[in-house]
Amino acid sequence: MRFLAGGQSASTLRNRIFVVFVLIFFLYAYHSQQITYSAIISSQENVLESCEQQSAGLKARLKLIWDHKQMVEKKLEKMEQKSLRDEETSRKLREEIVPNLRTAATNCGVKLDDCQKSLNECQIRPAVPKEHVENDASIREELMKLKKRKWTI
Repeated sequence: MRFLAGGQSASTLRNRIFVVFVLIFFLYAYHSQQITYSAIISSQENVLESCEQQSAGLKARLKLIWDHKQMVEKKLEKMEQKSLRDEETSRKLREEIVPNLRTAATNCGVKLDDCQKSLNECQIRPAVPKEHVENDASIREELMKLKKRKWTI
């Protein structure tokens, strides 16, 4: 320890030893702080990595949900369009076709009643001329046609 005691006083020696201890203390503190910071940084990097993985998973789920939502919206739109078309068709049936069919059925019923009356009149008469017999057959044919129409309406 000659370099410490080389002709210098004790207070100078104490000062040098104190400076060396302070220097060692600061180096130790700096080193332990660096180790602590590196541990914190590595743990934060792990947390960041897990957050990025969760974020990627959530993005994938969100995309799947978004795609499903778009598909459901398209199906709903198609169903609404079909419903509107069905309503339009139903309205058209109610307003145009059904009254026409009712009118036709009423007309056929009137014709049927007229033919039935004519047939009954022909059957009630005791002596029927030949031309009435021919008319009677045509009346029966007309009656059969009207009966068939009435059942199909």
